[in-house]
Amino acid sequence: MAKHPIFKQFPITGERQISVGSVPIPYQVYDGHGSLLIGTANLTAVTRLLEGQNLFPVTNQANKGLVGIWLCDFSDASLGPHNELQLSIFAAHKKLTPIQNKPLSPLHALIEHPDTRLFCHGLWNNSERVVAFNRELLGLDAKLNRAEITRGNGRKSFKFYTANNQLICEAHLNEQRRSSMQMNWDMIRLFGFGRSARLSSGAFLPAFVVNPIGDTIPVNADAMAIIASDTPIVQYFNPDKDNFRFAHVPYANLGFEPIFMEHFSPFRFVYLMPDILQENSQY
Repeated sequence: MAKHPIFKQFPITGERQISVGSVPIPYQVYDGHGSLLIGTANLTAVTRLLEGQNLFPVTNQANKGLVGIWLCDFSDASLGPHNELQLSIFAAHKKLTPIQNKPLSPLHALIEHPDTRLFCHGLWNNSERVVAFNRELLGLDAKLNRAEITRGNGRKSFKFYTANNQLICEAHLNEQRRSSMQMNWDMIRLFGFGRSARLSSGAFLPAFVVNPIGDTIPVNADAMAIIASDTPIVQYFNPDKDNFRFAHVPYANLGFEPIFMEHFSPFRFVYLMPDILQENSQY
């Protein structure tokens, strides 16, 4: 897995000393599986989560905020096997025109709009090494978790708990073997035939993640994250087969409504160092 082209283009370049010892950079995931749920949320609640940040929420024409939920189980990574739960808010460094109120428009905004960012608001991992890396090098508000994750027979289930055993969220998802014909046509109408074919065949999917302002990094810096999966599967969220809920405040009050999900397996991933760390060595 480590020989995949993504790791040749974005290789390990060195090591850093943090509280848990020496760690390689950049962060890499070589294998595992994960799901990204994308949906809408109450704009007032989303805006409240962005207080204190120099960011604007990306909205749709129905005046909703946009949120992505990452549910991941990494079996092989540069920092060792671990899981990840992340809540990302679609945001920008400047106010953007609302996107169309269509099911796949958030995906188009994320992939094709150069100003769209994913603001990492909530982040949990079950590895102290990974939590320290995320907090001390990437400026992310990572916390320890424990999780119950199962996968088989076309179903995936996730239950994430805080370190003191409070339920954060749970998801029970149908995992199709391939994207449906309807989804393929919807992707073609949105991205065009050529671009849609590349997205469904394992092309690199880059996005910019933004850290919260804090002691580690005192600005909302951009960090490029890149996913490469052989055959990512995009499917609509079906309430008859899929369910997701937050049990953790403040996210339980977000009014999050999943629209679609994307499954990645094998999950290959690189998270580059934030741009400010590359430009200014004082941070």
